[in-house]
Amino acid sequence: MILMTSFAKRPHDMIAYSVARWQPAHENLTEKKYMAPKKVKFEDAEDFYKKYIDLMTTGQRWYQIQKFVDREQKLCRDVALCCWCTISQQRLKGYNTIMCHTIPLGWLLKESGLMVKLDEEREEFGIPMRV
Repeated sequence: MILMTSFAKRPHDMIAYSVARWQPAHENLTEKKYMAPKKVKFEDAEDFYKKYIDLMTTGQRWYQIQKFVDREQKLCRDVALCCWCTISQQRLKGYNTIMCHTIPLGWLLKESGLMVKLDEEREEFGIPMRV
């Protein structure tokens, strides 16, 4: 199972990877930079998710994601994919939701055959994918 979560909320008894552009100084996670977001201009959550999916499903990034999916399907283990987004961090910016790249990334991984779970904050405060 793949858990989409934040550095702050990640279970420390799980294998964890950073899917952020950078990680907290106290973390030393293996980075999956090909899953990290790029800065893009967007109009709303739907536009953000579409642009992120377009970015992830082309070229070398998609190839690397497919390799990750294949490896995790063979290993059948629980893994946490971590980024910075938490509801408290988003509220400091004036938002009452989590609009995080791990939501469409989780959707892509699920569509590729992995069992994916969003953490409680992403489930409760995340802007859902409209597919």
